[in-house]
Amino acid sequence: MGADTGSPGPAVARWRIASLIWGVGLVAAVAWPMTWDGTRDSFPLSSYPMFTKARSQVTSYSMRAVSTGGQRKAIPPEFVSDGTEVMLAVATIRRAARGGPKTRGRLCARVAALAAADDRFAAFDTIELHRDRFDPVAYANRGERVADNQILASCPIPH
Repeated sequence: MGADTGSPGPAVARWRIASLIWGVGLVAAVAWPMTWDGTRDSFPLSSYPMFTKARSQVTSYSMRAVSTGGQRKAIPPEFVSDGTEVMLAVATIRRAARGGPKTRGRLCARVAALAAADDRFAAFDTIELHRDRFDPVAYANRGERVADNQILASCPIPH
């Protein structure tokens, strides 16, 4: 009869070594992003920069129909770009807003012509292209909406 030495067999020892290497590697992979500067981000490892750096004001651009009584209505995406894709409309508005007065005027006139032919905009008189700046933290915590609003273009709806 063989005597029990109390030591694991070679297969168990290999399993333990592989588990140790795997565990150390996993801990290193999770801790590695802590060595990055705050602006680097990479999938699947992340330093979560959205939580680690101060956020400045956010700028958004939008188009609205406005009545003489002050009523406002958002412009649907199909008035701004070809189709109903919201992100394409947002990109078109942003590009026009940054493109200068002529580009803004062309988009404004195009949207106004489409609004004139649509019954949903019969009570509205003007199309406006806005640039809104706001602090996302103040918006999320206190409901403070717009810190700065500027009308970049305005044109009448030809009824």
